[in-house]
Amino acid sequence: MNMMSYLPTQDNVKSTWVSDDVKVTCIVVCYNHQDYIFDCLKGIITQKTDFAFKIVIYDDFSPDGTRSILKAFEKQYPNIIDVYYAEFNHRGVARQEEHIDKIQGEYVALCEGDDFWIDSSKLKKQYQESCKHNALFCIHPAIIFFQDNKSEDLFCYYGNTIRKLPQKLIFEFKNQFAPTASYFIKKEKYLEYIVFRRRLDGGPGDFFLEAVASDRGVIYLPDVMSVYRRGGEGTYSAMQVKSSVDSIKNDVDRWSRNLQSLLEFNPRLEKYIRSKKMLVEIDGLLRMHDKVTDNEEYMEKAIRLLKELGPLDETV
Repeated sequence: MNMMSYLPTQDNVKSTWVSDDVKVTCIVVCYNHQDYIFDCLKGIITQKTDFAFKIVIYDDFSPDGTRSILKAFEKQYPNIIDVYYAEFNHRGVARQEEHIDKIQGEYVALCEGDDFWIDSSKLKKQYQESCKHNALFCIHPAIIFFQDNKSEDLFCYYGNTIRKLPQKLIFEFKNQFAPTASYFIKKEKYLEYIVFRRRLDGGPGDFFLEAVASDRGVIYLPDVMSVYRRGGEGTYSAMQVKSSVDSIKNDVDRWSRNLQSLLEFNPRLEKYIRSKKMLVEIDGLLRMHDKVTDNEEYMEKAIRLLKELGPLDETV
């Protein structure tokens, strides 16, 4: 049976909306996600809200079957889903911005094409709390699903109560501190990040979006409402595993340049950025040590940097 038949109709989705005035735009970026994109869009289109939302999808010229699935969703939800089909693959070539003018409403929610939401009230909860706290950035925990061994773990659990987390926490992790599929951001802040992103020298932008959006801290909801796939074909984590020593060195250098761009964009973050640079270098050294286990140079340097960095603030 056609999987689309299991989904609600467009009229069903809109039946609880008090008006067609869009409050939230859900942004999905996908590339070669034919095995995942149905779950991603299903988790969004089945959201139960009393406000209107739309879904803007950016397909980065997927050569697999992703586009046929997107066209099926477009056909079933013509007034909710808006897809931009790139004419070439942008990875490492150009910025993905052609869909930005499609964004409407007060907030933006993100879900990459290989992740998915598991709580039909996610948008409603994050919208209500963001409005209540006048928040710029709201996040929640997610399940990490490891594709290789089918195991699971919990990502971004900071307690069982709604709370405001400090911006400095974002800089105390080697990568990002919250799952992308949990991001709920004030539209103005998201657009500010898009402008800043033009300064970046490629690489993953999640951390930098967190840094830009967290000026007033981060509202944390304890509900586990999304799943982050790790290690699947086409995912960033899978590509990292295959990295060579030279590519890791290039990655660390790129991080350093991008962090310098962030410092120039917001000098107030200087202290946090200094610690982040050291964490990135330590992570790179440990990854290189894993590739060349008979050379202790990388491990010894990582240990020296860890001692220089000192203990991070454990208070949250």
